[in-house]
Amino acid sequence: MQSWREVAAAKREGELAKIPKEWRLDHATIEEAAKLRAIAGPFIESLLDDETLRITRLDPLELTECTGNGSLSAYSVVKAFCKRAAYGHQLSHNLLEVGFDVALGRARDLDEYYSEHGRTVGPLQGLPITLKDHWHVKGMETCFAYVGWIGTFEGRKGTGKERVFESELIKELVSLGAVVIGKGKANPAISGVVGILGPSVASLRLMFKSLLSTEPWLRDPYVHPIPYRAELEYNPERDPLPTFGIMRDDGLVRPHPPIARAMNMVEAALRAAGHGTLAWNPPSHGETIDIHGPIARGDGCPDAYAQIQLSGEAIVPQISALFPDGKIKPPMPLIEWEDKVLYMQDYRTRYQDYWTSTAKDSGNGRPVDAFIVPISPTAAVIPGKFYHSPYSSFVNVLDYSSIVIQVTVTNKSIDTEPSNYKALNEKDKMNMDAYDADVYDGAPAAVQIIGKRLEEENLLSLAQVVVDALAQYKSGGASKV
Repeated sequence: MQSWREVAAAKREGELAKIPKEWRLDHATIEEAAKLRAIAGPFIESLLDDETLRITRLDPLELTECTGNGSLSAYSVVKAFCKRAAYGHQLSHNLLEVGFDVALGRARDLDEYYSEHGRTVGPLQGLPITLKDHWHVKGMETCFAYVGWIGTFEGRKGTGKERVFESELIKELVSLGAVVIGKGKANPAISGVVGILGPSVASLRLMFKSLLSTEPWLRDPYVHPIPYRAELEYNPERDPLPTFGIMRDDGLVRPHPPIARAMNMVEAALRAAGHGTLAWNPPSHGETIDIHGPIARGDGCPDAYAQIQLSGEAIVPQISALFPDGKIKPPMPLIEWEDKVLYMQDYRTRYQDYWTSTAKDSGNGRPVDAFIVPISPTAAVIPGKFYHSPYSSFVNVLDYSSIVIQVTVTNKSIDTEPSNYKALNEKDKMNMDAYDADVYDGAPAAVQIIGKRLEEENLLSLAQVVVDALAQYKSGGASKV
């Protein structure tokens, strides 16, 4: 019987074997890539032919316009992104599931439909996407990264659902013309997670609007029956200039220098564009630490533990605290869990009250339209040195919508530790001690723009406002704040 390590190794080798021979990189190229700080951009693009490079540089809106008017076939688009993804996977092992054959077959079907009917299947015709490995796609395996799920359907054998069952989201994407090329971390044109990843705010809007056009609430009882509401979008010809709350840190752990600089850039850009800003001082995000963890993991995570035990694989360090001594923690008593839910409800009410109260300080008599805060105190994560998650988890507690945008990249010459830095507490000190300008150099620095619950259309338009302001600000040569 194979050990879990052998099963995992065979799976990795099997995925590599799916890459066509003509797309295989030589050993010297792979070794060269291993010595580089970054393979994205100039390095990987130096390996691509002109046609592949031309196609994969197109934005999703440009891609769907081309497949929609027939200037590009779905097959040529999917092939180009599969080739680029194949190179990326050989250089960084960023795919858990390679689905190039399935994707190219689907692309041929889309082209046949276009040729026969003179129109596309849907607005996402031929758009390549990748997904997290918890979505079921026909022709592909779903492992959720559990070794025990390899060769099964969610850990069970002989169900008849292996490689043929399809998640509801995938059905909707397929009906719109999108093509899944793989699962994992790679991001071709669009990458679908619980949220959506894409190269532009406009691409997020395209995906969001397209998915809602399928009326998913008719098939999924957990989806709100709300179509895309264009009237909620910010319109500069109709609406007053928006005001944004700015929260530089949460008072618990201050962000690393590149994140602090990114926040400075965003505020300066918004002000330069004429938008209002004010300091965001809501109920402490520290309260969410006592809410998020207990509610999300109060049961002891027996489901995750059971899946890990299927293969006997090791519990990785990132989640070892959930299973002390390799065992499940006793679940939280139901009464205590209900108390946490009541605490969360009270926190949400107080936060909403604070948001409403900002009308008195906004300068226009209206509450702020959205607020901006770091997505993380770090520009990237060094394994074993990530100490503070509430910058992102507080959004889950509030059930708000969030859009993350990259503002800049770490510059070791600029992003140095402040000479007057004094730690707020021990965790803040640990976080800052983990900062190394040389190690982080070149890492992306991002912020998140947060909008009210169930107002994603408005948030998308406001995110575009921020992106446009940043672009204008950078073009003015004042990006080094």
